Amino acid sequence: MLLMSHLNDTIGKMDIATRIIFNRTQAYIALCAFRHGFFRKCMNICAELYSTGHIKECLAQGVTQRWNERDPKQEAVEKARGFPSHQHISLDLMESVHLISAMFLEVPNIARNGISTDRRLAR
Repeated sequence: MLLMSHLNDTIGKMDIATRIIFNRTQAYIALCAFRHGFFRKCMNICAELYSTGHIKECLAQGVTQRWNERDPKQEAVEKARGFPSHQHISLDLMESVHLISAMFLEVPNIARNGISTDRRLAR
């Protein structure tokens, strides 16, 4: 349903509440994909969520502390927008699922090609 609606293309133009619900839905879809063994799909969705670097804000589960960027009014608005703690998606679980999916996809490549020992370090 999400694929046929092309929601991924237009979500950036939606209001913040809709984007939060979309991101939470994507997180649950990633967890379901992992449970059913669709590791590539899970990895792609998690990579998209983690690409912003602000996973807590994307899922409306809190505000990352930034000392000089926010004023008190904006912080109050973001805290009011957040979900209660009993509805939080475990960030540790999301990160574990993301990393394990990446590992499941990368291990066959390592087994096939071996590990290169002549890696050059950037100087």
